Parts: sequence; C-alpha cells; structure tokens
Amino acid sequence: MDLDGTFTVEKSDSDVAAFLSDISNILTIMPDKESQEIVDSTNAKFRAKAGVSFIKGKFDIRISLQEIKEDSVRITGAGSGKGGSVDFTITVIHLPQNNGTEVKWILNLNIRGTLATLGSRIIKSQAEKYALNIIGEFKKSLEAM
Repeated sequence: MDLDGTFTVEKSDSDVAAFLSDISNILTIMPDKESQEIVDSTNAKFRAKAGVSFIKGKFDIRISLQEIKEDSVRITGAGSGKGGSVDFTITVIHLPQNNGTEVKWILNLNIRGTLATLGSRIIKSQAEKYALNIIGEFKKSLEAM
C-alpha cells in the first residue's frame, strides 16, 4: 500500500533536515507509544498500541534512519504483534521554498497476518488515519521548533 502527501512549514530546510536526522525526534511523533528505546544514533525501537476493529494489540516496532541526505531521509521500520506484522518505508524529501520548506512524504506499507485479511478498504482507511496522524505530529513538531 502506498500513500503520499506534501505540506509546507515556515522553517528553514536545515531545521527540517536536523529534525529528520535525529532518531529521538522521530520517536516523538509516533502515536500510541507505551515504551521506547534508542538503540544508537540511527536506530530505535518502541511498543505501541494499534489495531483495527476487534483486532487490537501491542506491536513491537523497530525503526531506522537510512540514506540521510542533504535534501531527504529514508526511514524504515518493521514490527509484529497480535494479529500480524508490518513493515514500512517512508521517504521524506524537503526542499527550500520562499517562505519555508516544502516537505513531501512517500509511504510504502506492507501488512501481513490476520490484520491483512480484514479487507483492503478497512486496512487502507486505518493505515491512512495512522499515517496522517504521524504526519500531523511531524508538521506540528516542526512548527513548534
């Protein structure tokens, strides 16, 4: 499943790049976290509550900053829990604009297990909701800097 979007913030491109290259910042925007651990400067793991309908549980997720470049970063993740497993890649491209920075995000998400059998419309709806929640927190965190 692929999702994408774009938003603009009134922050410099270097501020956006600094935020994205710090794993502790990435952890702050993850919703429904119960615990977290920074493994090193580019890797972390956390436990979060997630699910759809009656299939809910806790997921142990590992995330990693990959390919940190001047104008982009790729974040990969994988996790498992009750009802299935998930892996994802999100690429964030940030480009300076006249009054700030344009941020484009591209998410590739794979869901397996019982969760995947619920039907693509239900899964896509919940995945979009979760992704937009993360992106909303990302934007809010950047604006608060």
